[in-house]
Amino acid sequence: MTGTLRSLELAVEVQTRQRDALVGQLAAARSGLDAARQQHRQLDQYAGDTRGAWARSGAMHGAERLQHQAGFVHKLEAAITFQQQVIERHQASVDGLAADLVRAGQRLAALQAVVAQEVTRHQKLLDRRAQRQADELAAIRHVHQQKDAPGIGA
Repeated sequence: MTGTLRSLELAVEVQTRQRDALVGQLAAARSGLDAARQQHRQLDQYAGDTRGAWARSGAMHGAERLQHQAGFVHKLEAAITFQQQVIERHQASVDGLAADLVRAGQRLAALQAVVAQEVTRHQKLLDRRAQRQADELAAIRHVHQQKDAPGIGA
């Protein structure tokens, strides 16, 4: 095996590890995105349930209670908005990692193609070398047969 081929195979190994690491990072990022979406759904559901419960109560509420409810709803809406921003950050991370993974796969495929070309080139070189040696051996045998053959050239 040539030094070039060993170097290329090492590069393939490194690129494979990098790609595999990206696969793990992408899986973790997708899990984080799913968790953020679930949290957002829970907050939305809680806000809807709370508003519905207050609307169903129908009774007139004191100013202090209405102020408390308005403050609570405001904080809940802020939490929902914040959670939407968390989802957007997670989505951007997932998108970036997915793009990185595609590029890593392309680099790996390119390296593997170069390795295959180098293996083919190296094999052709070995085949030519073996053929040259076989031709030389056949020529030597032919010369010896010519010398040993009675009556030829005498």
